[in-house]
Amino acid sequence: MRRLSVLFPVVVGCVILFFSGASVMAGEGVEVGIGSLKIGGNYQGYYAWYDNDDAASEFDTKRARLLLFGTLIPDKIDYFVQAEAVSSPYLLDSKLILKYIPNTAISMGRFVPNYTLYMPKSTARLNLINYPLTTLKTAMWRQTGVQSTTTTEFFDVTLGIFNGYQTDAGSESLKGNDWGDNNDAKDFLIQTNIKPMKGLNIGLFGWFGSAYNVDADEDFDTNRYGANFEYTGTHLYLAGEYLMGTTESISSSDVDCSGFFGHIGYNINDSWELHVRYDDWDPNTDVDDNGESWFTGGINFKLLNYNAMFYLNYIARREDGTDIDNDEFVLMFQYAF
Repeated sequence: MRRLSVLFPVVVGCVILFFSGASVMAGEGVEVGIGSLKIGGNYQGYYAWYDNDDAASEFDTKRARLLLFGTLIPDKIDYFVQAEAVSSPYLLDSKLILKYIPNTAISMGRFVPNYTLYMPKSTARLNLINYPLTTLKTAMWRQTGVQSTTTTEFFDVTLGIFNGYQTDAGSESLKGNDWGDNNDAKDFLIQTNIKPMKGLNIGLFGWFGSAYNVDADEDFDTNRYGANFEYTGTHLYLAGEYLMGTTESISSSDVDCSGFFGHIGYNINDSWELHVRYDDWDPNTDVDDNGESWFTGGINFKLLNYNAMFYLNYIARREDGTDIDNDEFVLMFQYAF
């Protein structure tokens, strides 16, 4: 049954691509019930070697996604749907985008909020294989709610309200990727992006959340704050982010976390890129020797921009107070259309 559920989105995608391709070759375009339809996709397959005798090297698939997007009313209403064939949930995104207010897009449905520097980015446009730790350790990933983004020449502002983090019974560990909610409180997002010069963006963001403790039958606060920057020049790429957060604990003292990363990249030419990133993460600033840091070095080779490319990453992981052999080499290829 699981195999069938995994194959189902792929089969559907192949059928859509077959018939849409046939229509285009016949000069008819893609016929839909209303508005326009575009089809996209992103596949990432990889080979990983682990510095651990207990972990076998492997070929695997990281992402296999099908995108359907288009316009219902020109300049007024767009839509976006994304499906995943590798893991559950298979339907990732489903949102309606309203553009009735000048310079403003209002997204409604299930999607990735504008949280941290990397969460809004397409997975086909990442410059290293993994997300930074500031995103991996705190992201609520896809959320159901409403988000408004206003774009101007010098700054952008995003406001959002979402179902937010959830927890399981017997746990205060936060998890995302939810469809519904288990408490009356909602999570709020505020983010601004300042553009002082060409190629430079400076971001400030805050996530003000409230999750539910099933055992205590109480809500508890989950707040995150951060700042980041990103510079994209002709050849040079620079980025950095600092994040701190507080999770209220009903059973003990509150937990404060913090992390940061610094990234430098160099575009040699249209085909070759070099990237280096250092990540640091402390899940509880009141506890010693519980953090971790990653050093990632990467070489990208682009056959056709990001649409057909190879990533080669070496990831050196260091854990405070422990000695774990968990470094890895990863070679990943990607095609996106």
